[in-house]
Parts: sequence; C-alpha cells; structure tokens
Amino acid sequence: MPVETIPWNPSDHFETYEDVVEIISIALEDYDPVLMERIVDDISHSKAMSEISEKWAMSSDEAIAYIREHIAKTPDPHAIRQAWADSLAIAEAALLAGGD
Repeated sequence: MPVETIPWNPSDHFETYEDVVEIISIALEDYDPVLMERIVDDISHSKAMSEISEKWAMSSDEAIAYIREHIAKTPDPHAIRQAWADSLAIAEAALLAGGD
C-alpha cells in the first residue's frame, strides 16, 4: 500500500514576526550556515515578510538582504545573536517613532 503524502512548505508556517524570531533563535543554538541560508530563503517567501518589512521600515528585499548580511553569513554565533538583537532594537525604535 503506497504512502500518501501532502506537500509541505516551511514558509507557510512563518506567519508572524514572532515565528521568525523563534525559528532564528532555535537555529542559532546549533549554528549551521547552510541551514541558516535555507531558513532565510523560507522567511523571504513567508507571510511574516510583510510584517518584518513594516517593523523594520524596509522593503522585503532590503530586510532579507539585511538578514543575509548580518545574520545568515556570519560565522560567529555570538555575532549573529548580537545582530538579531540589534535588528529587534531597530524594529522597536521604528515602532516607537511611528507611534504604532
């Protein structure tokens, strides 16, 4: 009897900014550059991308470029954590400045 499968796309499960924060935090525990690049690709196609763009006051392409440059390509997990913390601080500052 054949096994029935259904399509599964990780991008479909990143619906909010918090989902993205969680997956990147988990991925940082066992840093793997190939996995980080795959996660960034998945994030770029997710529903959460519009929320990230809005929070960071950047286009989607700019936000993904920022993530790739400052998080996915950094070989030092401590530097990645700092870059992600900086990103969150930028988002919070943008929200406060916008009054939202």
